[in-house]
Amino acid sequence: HRRSHGISTPKWMTASREITTSLVSESRAGTNPLWRIAERARELTGSEQAIVLTPDDPEAPPDEVIDLVITVACGVHVDDVLGQRVPVRGSTSGEAFRTGLPVITEHFRHPIAAFTDVGERPAIVMPLRSADSVIGVLAIARAHGQPSFEAGHLALMSDFADHAAVALTLAEAREQARESGLLADRERIAQDLHDHVIQRLF
Repeated sequence: HRRSHGISTPKWMTASREITTSLVSESRAGTNPLWRIAERARELTGSEQAIVLTPDDPEAPPDEVIDLVITVACGVHVDDVLGQRVPVRGSTSGEAFRTGLPVITEHFRHPIAAFTDVGERPAIVMPLRSADSVIGVLAIARAHGQPSFEAGHLALMSDFADHAAVALTLAEAREQARESGLLADRERIAQDLHDHVIQRLF
C-alpha cells in the first residue's frame, strides 16, 4: 500500500470514515465524538497525548477570547490535563487559534502541566476552523525522544481537524436547540399558568 509520511493511506481513510459515522451516531447518543477524533489522531501519528482546547467563553468573538480550556484529552495523564486554562496571548496554542495557522514545534511557549512541561517534545497544533473563524485547537504530542513531525503530517492532521470542527459545531447547534426548547417550554408553562389564573378569576 502507498504510505504517506509513515502512515498508510488506507488506514487513515478508514479512520476518517469511522469518525464521519461516529459524528452522527455518537452525537445522537449524547457522547462526545471529539474524544474519538483526538484518540484516533493520537494513535495514527504515534503520539503519546492529544488534547482539544476551546474558548473559555464560546460566545466571545475569536479576537476577544482570553483563555483556551482543555475540554478533551486522551493518552496519558488525562485527569491532570483536563480543565487547564491556557492564555491565548503568548502561547503556542493561542498562536494557532489567533492566526488560524497550524504549528509544528518541539517547544510550547506556555508549557501545559502534564502535557508539554517535560521538556522538548515533538508536537503539532492544528486550528479547528468553522466557516471563516477558528473555534478551537487540536494538539498532539509525541513522547520525548520520538521522531519530529514533518510538514506532510499537517495535511493528514487537517482531516482530523475538519472532523473536530464539525463535532464542535454540532455540539453547539444541539446546545442552542436545547436552550430554544427550554425557552419554548418556559413560555408554554407561563402561558398555561396565565390562562389558569384568568380562568380562576372568572
